[in-house]
Amino acid sequence: VVEVRQSKPQGMLSIENNNSSTGTFDAVVRNVVSPTGLKEVLIPSWSVAGGQDDLIWHRATRQADGSYRATIKASDHKNSVGQYQVHVHYIDQENKRRYVTETVVEVQKSTPTATITIQNNNKDNGTFDVIISNVYSPKGVRTVQVPTWSEVNGQDDLTWYEATRQSDGTYKVSVKASDHKFSTGTYHVHLYYIQGDGSQVGVGGTTVQVENRNFVTRNQLYLKHISAKDADGQLGRVLKAASSLIGVETGSPEHLKLVRDYNSVHPLPVGYPVKNTDDWCDVFVTTVFQREGLSHLIGRECGVERHIQIFKHLGIWNENGTSTPKSGDIITFNWDQDSQPNNGFADHIGIVEYVENGLIHTIEGNSGYVGTVKRNVYRIGHGNIRGFATPRYR
Repeated sequence: VVEVRQSKPQGMLSIENNNSSTGTFDAVVRNVVSPTGLKEVLIPSWSVAGGQDDLIWHRATRQADGSYRATIKASDHKNSVGQYQVHVHYIDQENKRRYVTETVVEVQKSTPTATITIQNNNKDNGTFDVIISNVYSPKGVRTVQVPTWSEVNGQDDLTWYEATRQSDGTYKVSVKASDHKFSTGTYHVHLYYIQGDGSQVGVGGTTVQVENRNFVTRNQLYLKHISAKDADGQLGRVLKAASSLIGVETGSPEHLKLVRDYNSVHPLPVGYPVKNTDDWCDVFVTTVFQREGLSHLIGRECGVERHIQIFKHLGIWNENGTSTPKSGDIITFNWDQDSQPNNGFADHIGIVEYVENGLIHTIEGNSGYVGTVKRNVYRIGHGNIRGFATPRYR
């Protein structure tokens, strides 16, 4: 009788390239012997902290010299540091898994890390999401900050976003071109952490190409209703500035900037600094003209009824709410009355973009339930129209 003994699988496991800056290391298996054949070399690893809650079975890759190698990343193991268990198993020709050997390695991460991914880049609406994964700092992470700006005109639209933690542990920021002056082209997206000790550290950055096809199309509407001379003059500047703000919502960075710009010019009308929570339809109209250096055409106000008194003083007021306005006129409303003549207390204001087929097309701030810069349409002579002002454009 001959006794046949099957030798055990063998291999020599070594740890190489243990990088404390990145929290990575290579597990290398040499002198591989598998008497029952070899299909795969598996290297399960996990951090000792927390038990096997971060266990990953890594598939090692065969190298030219016959060894097998797998790169282990702390970022794949909940960014845990300290001791890691590293084991080696072979899958033989019978698909049986056979234990070979194991070791322990000390893993450290000395620098903050993250992975920045751009998702949901909507070319029609000019929106995209920034997803930050593998968030780690040896000092801890209190806040994830994502400063973002469009390349056009430098950092004039820079916004510091605070990312929101998601259920899967990633962090997310949603960016809208409407909050960045509707700019298109290259956007710069940077990443900072506020660490556990309160210090700020830069972690990385990326760029993304932004388009806003719907806005570009809508923004050309008024051009067919005014002359080429007017398009290049004060009227064209006002219509372009107003339409560039379409989509701005109450509480958004661009809305807050409208309020800041309004409050930046002194003396303030009636000495009143506008609050971010105030109605802002007239702040929108006033600031559009202000930004174009054209405040002298309509004056400055945040109250519509008071603004009408300025229009009268300037000699540009038209009390007849049934008349037909022109592009660039200022339209006012009194929602408490829905018939003409409407001579009640005015409580809303906007800019006439154009008039076509008996309809007045407007651009208004603080419009609707949410409070948005949006386009609206009214028939000529609508009962809510209080009257118009006609700036003397050049």
